[in-house]
Amino acid sequence: DKSVTANFIRQYTLTVAAGTGGTTDPSPGEHIFDTGTEVNITATPDTNYRFSGWTGDVPSGHENDNPITITMDSDKSVTANFIRQYTLTVAAGTGGTTDPSPGEHIFDTGTEVNITATPDTNYRFSGWTGDVPSGHENDNPITITMDSDKSVTANFIRQYTLTVAAGTGGTTDPSPGTHLQDSGTQVTITAIPSSGYEFSSWGEDASGTTNPITITMDSDKSVIANFKKKG
Repeated sequence: DKSVTANFIRQYTLTVAAGTGGTTDPSPGEHIFDTGTEVNITATPDTNYRFSGWTGDVPSGHENDNPITITMDSDKSVTANFIRQYTLTVAAGTGGTTDPSPGEHIFDTGTEVNITATPDTNYRFSGWTGDVPSGHENDNPITITMDSDKSVTANFIRQYTLTVAAGTGGTTDPSPGTHLQDSGTQVTITAIPSSGYEFSSWGEDASGTTNPITITMDSDKSVIANFKKKG
């Protein structure tokens, strides 16, 4: 006499899905596994995407594991999610730097990035060029929304010091003192004599008797207006 027993094991369906921007291993679709099987699922993002987590029947606290392990004790459904990323290229012209530093930086789509321009000594920030919001070219910091690859340049301009002085018997416009001027600026200086005096000449980095005089700021300059008593 013989006795034979047929044995069976419960099976469950694992449904794997992948959002836009990547795939999975096992591949997206339905997969049958014996009860108790521990299934490792790996998410692989496409170029310019990153894995952003699992949704569905995933163990609590393990939503960002990659790979993730699913225990098949019931039918389960798991989705791998991905997010688009874009490149922000930041550059700085001569005379300063930026934060974030010049170079390429990767950000998730929709990220708002604040960029600050910091001029070197004797320079000033003169505006942004590139993919900047219209009307915000002179903002500092500036906010860039990453909805595509973007390139932004911080520009700076050299400044020079104009030192104006006036001798006894008068003053000047601009007034005596130290004035910062952008490179290449043409500055008009007028000598203004006091009562009983008259303008006589310019000194230091200027000469002659023309009044007013125009100074081109291509270096630090010093100008003095000289006066003499009338008669």
